[in-house]
Amino acid sequence: MNKAKICAAVISLALLTICCGEEEPSTPDLGGWTFYTPPYGGAWTHCAVQGDGTFWGLVQLGDSGRAAIASFDGNSWSKREFEPSVTETLNDILMFEDGGGWACGSAGALLERRGDEWELYRPYNDVNYYYLGAVDSDSVWAIGQATVYPRAYQPVILHYDGERWGEAARPAGYTSFGPVAITRGSGYLVGRRDAGDEILRLSGTSWGTPATFERSLRIHAVAAAGNYAFAVGEERPSKAERGAVYQISPSVRDITPDLVALQDYYYRAAYCTPEGDLWVSAAPIEAGGLDYKLLYWDGDSWYEIPTTNGTGTVTRVFEFGFSPGAGWAVGGENYARYRE
Repeated sequence: MNKAKICAAVISLALLTICCGEEEPSTPDLGGWTFYTPPYGGAWTHCAVQGDGTFWGLVQLGDSGRAAIASFDGNSWSKREFEPSVTETLNDILMFEDGGGWACGSAGALLERRGDEWELYRPYNDVNYYYLGAVDSDSVWAIGQATVYPRAYQPVILHYDGERWGEAARPAGYTSFGPVAITRGSGYLVGRRDAGDEILRLSGTSWGTPATFERSLRIHAVAAAGNYAFAVGEERPSKAERGAVYQISPSVRDITPDLVALQDYYYRAAYCTPEGDLWVSAAPIEAGGLDYKLLYWDGDSWYEIPTTNGTGTVTRVFEFGFSPGAGWAVGGENYARYRE
């Protein structure tokens, strides 16, 4: 992100570790997040932003209980609800520069946006899909889990080649697969083992060459852009340990904030820029904790970004979405807008 264009003040987390009387370090000028109540009540879980700034969000509507895709074009909101026969839940969404995109959900639902409509694909009825990633519109990945005997609970990896979906080979030895992030042909997929998660790298149309960590981790999100990639989560075997933030490209290194103020937090969502800047949400370890923090990493230091309440309250942040000059975040019954 171009820091020269950022205009508001930031509270540096580094200040929490400075002894009284020492000179305060210089900090970059960053903007802030404002939380709002969305026009459609319910649980907001995931989002994506087109290059033109159009926002897309997934919401489980509070009145009807239906899954819906909501959008905001800068002037007005709209939504598309789906019957339970199509899908009961929507779990991830990605959008392309031209306005096309995909969403995935339960009961084998894969939804492609063509023009102004969402078209249903259901190559397999017995799979719940949880994660999406794409090289481009002709190479899309869906990650899920089978639900029906005899392959119930088996992990599933699907690939779309621009014309059809097909099941791809999955690396052996993993109980399931988690979040996926792809950039410039480089892809990163979480492979889950009992001993801790690993990061599988994309090679052509297959996944392999895992990156491992010196700590046993549970990874909740991966983010990639340009030559950079990151993984965020928590140290296993329980949340009682501490959170974890790793850079996984160009090299693997632990960049977890080493601050007293974050000892009782783990990391829930992540977004990175092509320059290697990183946004993360830090969630309280205590079950049901709502005191989320929004953090920014500039490659050297961590900062807490100010948050304010508009018509909503700061609660959870499950996912970020950015376009040039604007940012979004969703979680629970609120959404947030970022202003430089």
